[in-house]
Amino acid sequence: MQNQTRLILRGNTYHLRVKIPADLKGKLKQTSEITRSLRTKDRREAERLLRIESVKLDEKFERLRKQPEPYRTTITDDEIGRIVALSVASVLGADEEGRQIGLSEEEYLRLEDQLRHFEAAGRSAVARGDLKKWESRIDDWLWGHGFELPRESESYRKFGYAFVKAQFRATIDRQARQRGEAVDTPHAEPFVPANPPAAGSRETLQGLFEYWEQQATRKPKTQHEFKTAVGYFAKQHGNLSADTITKAHIVAFKDALIGDGLARATVQKKLGALSAILQLAHDNDKIPFNPARGVKVVKMKVEQKARVSFSKDDLRGIFGSPVFKLGERPRGGAGDAAYWIPMIALTTGARLGEIGQLRLADLQQEDDIHFFNITDEGEGNSVKAVSSRRRVPIHPQLGKHGLFDYVERLKGDGAERLFPELKSDKHGTLTGNWSKWWGRYMRAVAVGITDTRKTFHSFRHTFKDACREAGIGQEVHDALTGHASGDNEGRRYGADKFPLKPLMQAIRNLSFDDVLNSLPVTNEKKSGANFSKGVI
Repeated sequence: MQNQTRLILRGNTYHLRVKIPADLKGKLKQTSEITRSLRTKDRREAERLLRIESVKLDEKFERLRKQPEPYRTTITDDEIGRIVALSVASVLGADEEGRQIGLSEEEYLRLEDQLRHFEAAGRSAVARGDLKKWESRIDDWLWGHGFELPRESESYRKFGYAFVKAQFRATIDRQARQRGEAVDTPHAEPFVPANPPAAGSRETLQGLFEYWEQQATRKPKTQHEFKTAVGYFAKQHGNLSADTITKAHIVAFKDALIGDGLARATVQKKLGALSAILQLAHDNDKIPFNPARGVKVVKMKVEQKARVSFSKDDLRGIFGSPVFKLGERPRGGAGDAAYWIPMIALTTGARLGEIGQLRLADLQQEDDIHFFNITDEGEGNSVKAVSSRRRVPIHPQLGKHGLFDYVERLKGDGAERLFPELKSDKHGTLTGNWSKWWGRYMRAVAVGITDTRKTFHSFRHTFKDACREAGIGQEVHDALTGHASGDNEGRRYGADKFPLKPLMQAIRNLSFDDVLNSLPVTNEKKSGANFSKGVI
């Protein structure tokens, strides 16, 4: 396979290495090959990044073949100013869009940590004039606007330092927003590339959607949502050439959806899908700019958090309902999944999809600690991000209420999954149908939770609140829930897995006794069994 020959290991880190095609030698600053660090030690992640970077390089090679002249190797002060201004507007615009949608307390705190890290990195780069860690971003902005500047050149240093200073100022502005200061996003005109694509190489929006599909493995539901958004746009405007789509087209698309009576959250989702497709195209030099950038769905005057935690009364209602107190197993709840999925969610903070896909082999043991191994290994398994791969100790309450007895019974039945009765929905989502059942059950008289902000995901918010109330540090509860730590640089050092002992101590510090102690307790004869060979 071509891509496999492009993957090399240097020390402990994977790199991409690509030989420059013979017909392009002399058009690039490299003489024989391009080598680029993928910044990961994980083989699976390296292969994923390799596919993305390989496509970018192949596109770059193709554009070099088509253009009559190589990309410019000099840049004027005016051009530096315009591109740098555009980079600031891009960062602050994206930041403002996120705040308009609304930040949860968890997201706000995580952003606070990230900006603190960005500030320190930017301040150091400005003070020292060290562009090394910024080179890939500098190169991307230059290449995306028609320039190929030698890194050793004065013009590259001039642009790079201006870019770093501007990004540092953008970070300071974002921190001001964190403090509640009203910082406007500056306006910047799109910078048309010096060498636009040759005539005849134009792509339609449908073509860009297909390109988006090819860049990564997409979940069927996500593919369906993005395809539907493109379909809505094409129905209104036709299948336009992508480089002729303007901001006015996007605004008309958004207004038409609102006029059709779609919920604002739905309109935002379709607009976001369109913007993601166009942004990927822009990032890969297929279109000069993203015309959806800056188009917004105005929110209602009174906004609420999209998701909130369960109250103590909510939890007593859930775990005092017939599924938990009387042993009822509704058909829509997929048998014992109706009981165990909420129990696991409460005591781990795991996402619904992560719980639903668990296999018996994912319940493991190291020394005397039993834990869930949340991973994307195995057919059909996936995680939201690299940080989502994690080990979460099993709370003593789960053993007390018979989790290990349940597992032993499944083993005797020859099952592989923890919830064998779960059936995928039409989009291939294993917990899709179960989620709909849970929504109906939670709103029913038996439970009676009517606040629409309270969904299954509220278990995750509840778990985070419990961690904070117990005084558990953010690094530990981020490791438990699979959130990327604000100190990403620090997390690169040490073992690739967070130690189990502090995680187990944290889990033991979380008490759900007032909610779960009233539930019937099952036979515990197997709950202390050893897991030989590391798995049940």
